[in-house]
Amino acid sequence: MATDGIDPDRREALARTLVLLQAYSLELTDIVRGALGSGEGANRDVQFLLLLRHGPLTPSDLGERAGCTRSATSRALGRLEAGGLVTRTPDPANRRQVRVALTREARRRVRTLVTRLQDYFGAGAPLVKEALDLLHLPASAAPAAPADALELVEELSRVGAAYVTEDEGAMAGYGIDTSSDRYALGVLAYRGSVRPSQLADELHLTKSSVSGLLDRMEAVGLVTRRYGQQPGDRRVVEVALTPRGQRAAAERLAILDRRVDELGAALALTLG
Repeated sequence: MATDGIDPDRREALARTLVLLQAYSLELTDIVRGALGSGEGANRDVQFLLLLRHGPLTPSDLGERAGCTRSATSRALGRLEAGGLVTRTPDPANRRQVRVALTREARRRVRTLVTRLQDYFGAGAPLVKEALDLLHLPASAAPAAPADALELVEELSRVGAAYVTEDEGAMAGYGIDTSSDRYALGVLAYRGSVRPSQLADELHLTKSSVSGLLDRMEAVGLVTRRYGQQPGDRRVVEVALTPRGQRAAAERLAILDRRVDELGAALALTLG
C-alpha cells in the first residue's frame, strides 16, 4: 500500500505503531470502563471526569479546557449525566448558567481508577516500549512523569482527543463513523489480510459484532471478503482492503505521522 510522501520503511513503522496504539487504547479503555462503568471509555468522557475532579465548572469552561465544540461537550455531559456521574445545578453567581460537578459515586469510581492505573503504568506496558522504539524516542529521553496516574491519563486523553478529532474527520469522508471501523482499517493496513476471527480478537469484539462491522465497511467499498484463499479449506474467509480502503488507510497513517511526536512524548511519560 502506497502512502504519499512517506518512504516504505517509515510507512511500515507507522502501520505497526498504529496497531500498537490501537491495542494500547483498548487496554486503557478496558481499565477505564472497569472502574468508571461500561459507558465511560471515550476520551472526552474521561477527560471531563478528570477536569471535574478539581471542582465544578460551567459547560463552556469545561469545553474550552478540553478543546472541544459546544455540541461535543453537550453529548459527553449527556452520557455522563445518564450514567449518574455528573450533576448540573444553577450557578449561584449567574442563575442563567449551570455548573457541572462530579457525584459522590463518580468520585468513588475515580479513586478505583487511580489504583488500577497505578498498577498498569507501574508494570511498564510492552506496547508502549515497542511503539517508542519504532518512533525512535527512547524512554530514557522522556521528560519527568506527572505526579500521579490521573495526570498521566489526562495528558493521554488530551493528546489522544486531538488526534482522534482529526482522524474522525478524515475518515468520515470515507463513510467510517465508529472507532471500531477505524481500528479495523488500521489492522488491515498492517496485516494485509486477516480472518474475521483474528479481527475480533484484535479489536476485542464478538464475532457477530465483527460481522456487522465488515458489512458496514464492505457497503462503503473499503474492504472485500475473499473466499477459498486457504489451500485445503475453501470455506475460510479472509478480509482485505480495497483500493479505496488502502487510500483511507494511507490517510490515517499520514495523520499519525503528523502527530507522532506529540503522541510519543505523551506515551513516554507513562514509563517515567
